[in-house]
Amino acid sequence: MLSIALLILGGAQPARAELLRIGDPLCHAVSRSIAPDDTRPSHFVCNGDPNGYQKGTLWLHAALPQGSRDHEDLSLIIHSSRFDRLVVRFIYRDGAVEQQHVRSGNFGTYWRAGGQLAFRAPYRDVPVVAYTLRFDKVASAHLLRMRLVERGEEATQTTGLATLTGAALVLLIVGAIYNASLALAVRQQHAGWQAAWAFCMVIWGACWSQLHLFFFPSMAGAVSAQICTGLSCLAITLATLSAVTALEKQHLDAGLRRTALGLTASVCALGIPLSLMRSGPFDMLGNLLGFLVLANLAAVASCICQAWRRGSSAARSLGGAWALPMIVLASTSFFDADAMFWGGGSQILVLFAAAWQTLWLSAAASRAHARLRMERDVARLARPRPMSLPAVTF
Repeated sequence: MLSIALLILGGAQPARAELLRIGDPLCHAVSRSIAPDDTRPSHFVCNGDPNGYQKGTLWLHAALPQGSRDHEDLSLIIHSSRFDRLVVRFIYRDGAVEQQHVRSGNFGTYWRAGGQLAFRAPYRDVPVVAYTLRFDKVASAHLLRMRLVERGEEATQTTGLATLTGAALVLLIVGAIYNASLALAVRQQHAGWQAAWAFCMVIWGACWSQLHLFFFPSMAGAVSAQICTGLSCLAITLATLSAVTALEKQHLDAGLRRTALGLTASVCALGIPLSLMRSGPFDMLGNLLGFLVLANLAAVASCICQAWRRGSSAARSLGGAWALPMIVLASTSFFDADAMFWGGGSQILVLFAAAWQTLWLSAAASRAHARLRMERDVARLARPRPMSLPAVTF
């Protein structure tokens, strides 16, 4: 479940990749309205946080350290977010400038699987000494994730991230189909919620990773990011409903059940405005959503623990399925996972945790129904057969 709010598997980011953060090394400048294309800020501020950029233009600028290495083969990787337009300018030692740009609805050839955009500095005889990023109407500067890597690393990382993403989506699709078939066969409410959650995660994974751009390129950028926010909140709701309805009522206090359902309803309700917003208190509402998700997680964990102590067999299966997602979700709330998995960060964790949860519950359901079938067969064999009477002839 709440695997959707941040989860599993992978490897750490190569040490050679440079994470770019506002203030270190990125300086910023802001225009409260969208600036003309030829506008260049007179100066950049290298401390504090930028403000007033949501309906205007945000510039980020950094100079590359001299002598640390040859800056002749660089790629700038930026995680897709809510913005109208992004312009990347590479500045060379001889003063030449190479400019590349994308806009919401048209990422061209710059998008990569894994929710990223890759801008390669064109090769010239002189190295790159600085770069400038221009964002028009970006929703939140704090949600921007950017890395500077060598071009060879960029190809390796994007390939690895695409492979991880594809593997997770395949596992999710298999689990979703199985759960849907199981829901139709057994006609149980919790199996239906589980199937709906699994399909929701498949759609979320396709949108986040940008694989849907193969078929719908006009959805690039802000639209996809907004859809992902809504799907995330919906998936949390479906996962909670699946868990709570799977636990027998006699093993769970009504008050605890209502608390879990109330929290997940709050998550879903808050997800609606967050999925529509392009400006406003985006960061504040995002923090509130994170708190509600953790509270929802704690409530579901309490439900499972209480039902387990009271002898619920369903709780044991749910405990195994939810243990890893719970641990990872809680841990990613306290450390920065953005540098992991070649920039895939917590979203890759989410995909693999969702796949783990789906496959675990599928296997548990299969074992339970196999056990029921064996018990039925044993009962049939043990049932006394009617005695046959000898035929009577007249």
